[in-house]
Amino acid sequence: MLFLETDLLLSGKGYHHFEEGNIVINDYDAVLNIYYLDIPILAKIKYDLGSLEVFGTLGPYFAIGLAGNYRYDTELLGIPVADTTAIEWGSDVNEYKTLDMGLSIGGGIAYEAIELGFTYQMGLISISGYTADNYIKKNRVLAISLAYKLNI
Repeated sequence: MLFLETDLLLSGKGYHHFEEGNIVINDYDAVLNIYYLDIPILAKIKYDLGSLEVFGTLGPYFAIGLAGNYRYDTELLGIPVADTTAIEWGSDVNEYKTLDMGLSIGGGIAYEAIELGFTYQMGLISISGYTADNYIKKNRVLAISLAYKLNI
């Protein structure tokens, strides 16, 4: 009924920010994509309801940043401005920290070899190297999964 579960996951995290413009600066559209190797270590509790199984998970996750990019598009005084830059890792102002960690909570149902689940990850540390004025940037992720268990 109680298990320890761990995974090795490749995940994409980031955001999309759109800001409507004004007379000087037109619309501003920015996208941040960061790819992580996620390692959750979860306590999993299962309850058997005959052919249906219900489960819940809770525990920490650790994520290692692998790659990423930041892209923006805007217009300044009628001149289009766009750029895409690769994420830089470190602790300087314009860099991102390689390590992310937080709390993961989830649940789901399983029927025979098919499993449907959801997970919410709440980052507990800032991933931004910029720290002035108590600036904090944390990951928050809602994931839905569908799995088929192989009986090998």
